[in-house]
Amino acid sequence: MADLAENLADYADQKEVIFSKTARGELEKIFSKATAEFNAAVQTIRMRQKSLIIDVTAMESQLDALEIEYRRNYFNRLENVGGGGRLDAFYPAVLKDLERIGDHSYNIAEYFSKL
Repeated sequence: MADLAENLADYADQKEVIFSKTARGELEKIFSKATAEFNAAVQTIRMRQKSLIIDVTAMESQLDALEIEYRRNYFNRLENVGGGGRLDAFYPAVLKDLERIGDHSYNIAEYFSKL
């Protein structure tokens, strides 16, 4: 997950990265979901409560659905602007990295819920 977080930091350092208002809103929502899932996974480790895996499983499903929806929205935006410019250029990579953070969080919670 640290590598994925580093990727996100690298994207943020790119001066030419411009996200549309719509993309920024979507990224805020999916980032919040990924963060909540990670925090729930950490709670699973701390509290050793098997019941928390249910929450993490639901969060993972929501995160996956958002990634698919937002990727579709991205391609629709590209079609509408004719694929011009750098608008949202790193968007698919950011989405994928956030979704993978969710995957890893789920795997951690699942593992610790079985102990």
